[in-house]
Amino acid sequence: MNHCVDRHDAELLEVGMTFTVEPMLTTGAPEFTQAADGWTESLDDDMPSAQFEHTVVVTEPGVEILTVTESGATAVGRMSDFGSGR
Repeated sequence: MNHCVDRHDAELLEVGMTFTVEPMLTTGAPEFTQAADGWTESLDDDMPSAQFEHTVVVTEPGVEILTVTESGATAVGRMSDFGSGR
């Protein structure tokens, strides 16, 4: 599996697969350069950015986020504090 979005990727997720979702939030242009290690990426415009990750596992009923406690807490706060617009 690729660590970047590929619209042509035909691999299906199967129950038991575990992986990380690692969004990168950027303030500038979306162009980036990948280092020779094939993994490290840096923005070409050197503008501020942030990256975080969650580990998830595919289950029969859906996907379970492993890096969130049952109460919704994460290392940086509670999931209900993010993206709710409240």
